[in-house]
Amino acid sequence: MKTFSIAAAVIVTMLPAVAPAQSGLLGRVLKAMTVPAAQGASAPTPVRPIAVVEPSAEQARAIHEAVAARQTNPDIAKDMAAAAPLIERLIRTSACGVNDTAWRVLNRDAVTPSNYGPSQGYVARGEDQYHDPRYCQDVLRLSDVRKPAANALAFTVYYISPQSQAAHHQTFELLRTPEGAWMVKTIGMVWG
Repeated sequence: MKTFSIAAAVIVTMLPAVAPAQSGLLGRVLKAMTVPAAQGASAPTPVRPIAVVEPSAEQARAIHEAVAARQTNPDIAKDMAAAAPLIERLIRTSACGVNDTAWRVLNRDAVTPSNYGPSQGYVARGEDQYHDPRYCQDVLRLSDVRKPAANALAFTVYYISPQSQAAHHQTFELLRTPEGAWMVKTIGMVWG
Protein backbone atom coordinates (compact mmCIF):
# COMPACT_ATOMS: atom_id res chain seq x y z
CA MET A 1 0.00 0.00 0.00
CA LYS A 2 2.92 2.37 0.76
CA THR A 3 4.31 1.83 -2.75
CA PHE A 4 1.04 3.01 -4.28
CA SER A 5 0.87 6.16 -2.12
CA ILE A 6 4.51 7.03 -2.87
CA ALA A 7 3.95 6.53 -6.63
CA ALA A 8 0.79 8.63 -6.47
CA ALA A 9 2.66 11.40 -4.64
CA VAL A 10 5.38 11.41 -7.32
CA ILE A 11 2.81 11.69 -10.12
CA VAL A 12 0.90 14.47 -8.37
CA THR A 13 4.08 16.49 -7.82
CA MET A 14 5.04 16.12 -11.51
CA LEU A 15 1.67 17.22 -12.95
CA PRO A 16 2.16 21.00 -12.43
CA ALA A 17 5.50 20.76 -14.27
CA VAL A 18 3.88 19.05 -17.28
CA ALA A 19 1.00 21.55 -17.69
CA PRO A 20 3.22 24.56 -18.66
CA ALA A 21 4.87 22.43 -21.37
CA GLN A 22 1.51 22.13 -23.14
CA SER A 23 1.51 25.85 -23.86
CA GLY A 24 4.82 25.38 -25.69
CA LEU A 25 5.63 23.28 -28.74
CA LEU A 26 3.84 20.15 -27.46
CA GLY A 27 0.69 22.16 -26.79
CA ARG A 28 0.71 23.66 -30.31
CA VAL A 29 1.19 20.21 -31.87
CA LEU A 30 -1.63 18.69 -29.81
CA LYS A 31 -3.91 21.60 -30.67
CA ALA A 32 -3.14 21.32 -34.38
CA MET A 33 -3.93 17.61 -34.30
CA THR A 34 -7.19 17.87 -32.38
CA VAL A 35 -8.77 21.22 -33.33
CA PRO A 36 -10.16 21.73 -36.87
CA ALA A 37 -8.36 24.47 -38.82
CA ALA A 38 -11.46 26.54 -39.54
CA GLN A 39 -14.43 27.21 -37.32
CA GLY A 40 -17.26 24.87 -38.26
CA ALA A 41 -14.96 22.59 -40.25
CA SER A 42 -15.43 18.92 -39.56
CA ALA A 43 -12.61 16.74 -38.37
CA PRO A 44 -10.86 14.79 -41.13
CA THR A 45 -12.20 11.31 -41.79
CA PRO A 46 -9.65 8.53 -41.39
CA VAL A 47 -8.69 6.99 -44.73
CA ARG A 48 -9.35 3.26 -44.98
CA PRO A 49 -8.17 1.08 -47.83
CA ILE A 50 -10.90 -0.03 -50.20
CA ALA A 51 -11.77 -3.67 -49.55
CA VAL A 52 -14.52 -4.05 -52.17
CA VAL A 53 -15.05 -2.23 -55.46
CA GLU A 54 -18.58 -1.38 -56.59
CA PRO A 55 -20.28 -3.69 -59.07
CA SER A 56 -21.77 -2.19 -62.22
CA ALA A 57 -25.56 -1.94 -62.33
CA GLU A 58 -25.60 -4.96 -64.65
CA GLN A 59 -23.40 -6.99 -62.26
CA ALA A 60 -25.53 -6.05 -59.24
CA ARG A 61 -28.66 -7.11 -61.15
CA ALA A 62 -27.01 -10.43 -62.13
CA ILE A 63 -26.15 -11.13 -58.47
CA HIS A 64 -29.71 -10.40 -57.40
CA GLU A 65 -31.16 -12.57 -60.17
CA ALA A 66 -28.82 -15.46 -59.35
CA VAL A 67 -30.00 -15.43 -55.74
CA ALA A 68 -33.67 -14.99 -56.70
CA ALA A 69 -33.61 -17.83 -59.26
CA ARG A 70 -36.47 -20.29 -58.82
CA GLN A 71 -35.72 -23.32 -56.66
CA THR A 72 -37.69 -26.52 -57.26
CA ASN A 73 -37.48 -27.70 -53.65
CA PRO A 74 -39.94 -25.64 -51.53
CA ASP A 75 -37.80 -25.93 -48.38
CA ILE A 76 -34.75 -24.65 -50.24
CA ALA A 77 -36.80 -21.88 -51.88
CA LYS A 78 -38.08 -20.70 -48.48
CA ASP A 79 -34.58 -20.71 -46.95
CA MET A 80 -33.02 -19.01 -49.99
CA ALA A 81 -35.59 -16.22 -49.75
CA ALA A 82 -34.92 -15.77 -46.02
CA ALA A 83 -31.13 -15.78 -46.48
CA ALA A 84 -31.11 -13.75 -49.73
CA PRO A 85 -29.61 -10.51 -48.30
CA LEU A 86 -26.70 -12.42 -46.75
CA ILE A 87 -26.18 -14.54 -49.88
CA GLU A 88 -26.05 -11.40 -52.04
CA ARG A 89 -23.43 -9.88 -49.71
CA LEU A 90 -21.35 -13.06 -49.90
CA ILE A 91 -21.44 -13.18 -53.69
CA ARG A 92 -20.72 -9.44 -54.03
CA THR A 93 -17.80 -9.68 -51.60
CA SER A 94 -16.17 -12.52 -53.52
CA ALA A 95 -16.84 -11.03 -56.96
CA CYS A 96 -15.75 -7.50 -55.99
CA GLY A 97 -13.33 -8.00 -53.08
CA VAL A 98 -9.92 -6.44 -53.64
CA ASN A 99 -8.35 -9.12 -51.45
CA ASP A 100 -9.36 -11.52 -48.70
CA THR A 101 -9.55 -8.81 -46.05
CA ALA A 102 -12.90 -7.88 -47.67
CA TRP A 103 -14.46 -10.79 -45.74
CA ARG A 104 -13.83 -9.09 -42.39
CA VAL A 105 -17.00 -6.98 -42.77
CA LEU A 106 -18.99 -10.22 -42.62
CA ASN A 107 -17.51 -11.28 -39.27
CA ARG A 108 -20.65 -10.10 -37.44
CA ASP A 109 -22.63 -12.54 -39.59
CA ALA A 110 -20.23 -15.44 -39.16
CA VAL A 111 -20.63 -18.46 -36.90
CA THR A 112 -16.87 -18.28 -36.31
CA PRO A 113 -15.37 -14.84 -37.10
CA SER A 114 -11.94 -14.88 -38.75
CA ASN A 115 -9.18 -12.40 -39.53
CA TYR A 116 -8.74 -13.13 -43.21
CA GLY A 117 -5.33 -12.16 -44.54
CA PRO A 118 -4.74 -10.33 -47.82
CA SER A 119 -4.02 -13.37 -50.00
CA GLN A 120 -5.50 -16.62 -48.80
CA GLY A 121 -7.59 -17.46 -51.91
CA TYR A 122 -11.07 -16.53 -50.72
CA VAL A 123 -12.09 -13.85 -53.27
CA ALA A 124 -12.73 -14.67 -56.93
CA ARG A 125 -10.90 -11.58 -58.15
CA GLY A 126 -7.77 -12.51 -56.25
CA GLU A 127 -7.27 -15.72 -58.19
CA ASP A 128 -7.09 -14.04 -61.62
CA GLN A 129 -3.86 -12.19 -62.31
CA TYR A 130 -5.18 -10.94 -65.68
CA HIS A 131 -8.42 -9.43 -64.36
CA ASP A 132 -8.57 -5.62 -64.16
CA PRO A 133 -8.56 -4.93 -60.39
CA ARG A 134 -10.81 -1.88 -60.78
CA TYR A 135 -13.79 -4.07 -61.65
CA CYS A 136 -15.81 -6.96 -60.24
CA GLN A 137 -15.96 -10.44 -61.67
CA ASP A 138 -19.23 -11.35 -63.37
CA VAL A 139 -21.47 -13.90 -61.66
CA LEU A 140 -22.41 -16.71 -64.05
CA ARG A 141 -24.74 -18.60 -61.74
CA LEU A 142 -25.52 -19.86 -58.27
CA SER A 143 -26.09 -23.62 -58.35
CA ASP A 144 -25.77 -26.90 -56.49
CA VAL A 145 -28.04 -25.51 -53.77
CA ARG A 146 -28.65 -28.12 -51.09
CA LYS A 147 -29.61 -28.49 -47.44
CA PRO A 148 -26.93 -30.48 -45.61
CA ALA A 149 -29.13 -30.17 -42.51
CA ALA A 150 -32.59 -28.83 -41.73
CA ASN A 151 -31.05 -25.53 -40.53
CA ALA A 152 -28.34 -25.19 -43.18
CA LEU A 153 -27.89 -24.15 -46.81
CA ALA A 154 -24.91 -24.87 -49.06
CA PHE A 155 -24.35 -23.64 -52.61
CA THR A 156 -21.72 -22.98 -55.27
CA VAL A 157 -21.22 -19.70 -57.12
CA TYR A 158 -19.53 -19.51 -60.53
CA TYR A 159 -17.67 -16.34 -61.59
CA ILE A 160 -15.97 -15.21 -64.80
CA SER A 161 -13.70 -12.27 -65.52
CA PRO A 162 -15.07 -9.95 -68.20
CA GLN A 163 -11.48 -9.12 -69.19
CA SER A 164 -9.57 -12.42 -69.10
CA GLN A 165 -12.54 -14.83 -69.39
CA ALA A 166 -10.97 -16.93 -66.61
CA ALA A 167 -13.65 -18.80 -64.65
CA HIS A 168 -13.70 -19.65 -60.94
CA HIS A 169 -16.10 -21.23 -58.50
CA GLN A 170 -16.56 -21.09 -54.75
CA THR A 171 -18.74 -22.87 -52.21
CA PHE A 172 -20.52 -21.37 -49.23
CA GLU A 173 -22.43 -22.83 -46.31
CA LEU A 174 -24.91 -20.97 -44.11
CA LEU A 175 -26.41 -21.93 -40.77
CA ARG A 176 -29.76 -20.74 -39.39
CA THR A 177 -29.62 -19.93 -35.69
CA PRO A 178 -32.40 -21.01 -33.30
CA GLU A 179 -33.57 -17.36 -33.41
CA GLY A 180 -33.99 -17.61 -37.20
CA ALA A 181 -31.04 -15.49 -38.34
CA TRP A 182 -28.79 -16.82 -41.11
CA MET A 183 -25.05 -16.83 -40.46
CA VAL A 184 -21.99 -17.73 -42.53
CA LYS A 185 -20.67 -21.14 -41.53
CA THR A 186 -18.10 -21.70 -44.30
CA ILE A 187 -16.50 -19.59 -47.02
CA GLY A 188 -14.77 -21.99 -49.38
CA MET A 189 -11.56 -21.45 -51.30
CA VAL A 190 -11.85 -20.16 -54.87
CA TRP A 191 -11.07 -22.80 -57.48
CA GLY A 192 -10.33 -22.24 -61.16
